[in-house]
Amino acid sequence: MRLATSLIASTIALAVVGVAHADVYDFSFTGAGVSGSGDFVTGGGASPQTVTSASGTIFDSNVGAGPFTITGLSTYAGADNLLYASQPYVDFGGISVTTNTGGAFNFGLGGNGLYGLILNNSVNNPGGGVDYPTGSTNISWTVTQVPEPATWALMIIGFAGLGAALRRRAVSAAV
Repeated sequence: MRLATSLIASTIALAVVGVAHADVYDFSFTGAGVSGSGDFVTGGGASPQTVTSASGTIFDSNVGAGPFTITGLSTYAGADNLLYASQPYVDFGGISVTTNTGGAFNFGLGGNGLYGLILNNSVNNPGGGVDYPTGSTNISWTVTQVPEPATWALMIIGFAGLGAALRRRAVSAAV
């Protein structure tokens, strides 16, 4: 009876959660006078994945500090918005984002090391006011995938099942 109840609960949980159609990646980066963090959402699938949306903040003391709020994606600097999540790195075109001030930033290949990254800022001065020249800063970044809701649901169901089995074992031993 308990097994049937557990199976029904598992089926309901999976139906409510549904199948995820996108992958979410948290990112953060730092460099000389620059930093930021946020999320990239991709269409899922094999690497490379196309980034379909981005959010977060960028601080860049080279162009007025910030924070610059990421409002969407851009084709600035010829970006193709591909994320190679397994390394993680981007190709030469990189990932470009627009900000709340109208300026754009590009995470592009070309920094230090084999998969070195640079943060490019647009000539449209993301800080407003005086136009600053475009610039590039070497950055280091981390990108981590956010677990899907279905993964969390299965983990919770698994822990609940283990708890129920241990409780049943404790009751049996006491009798």
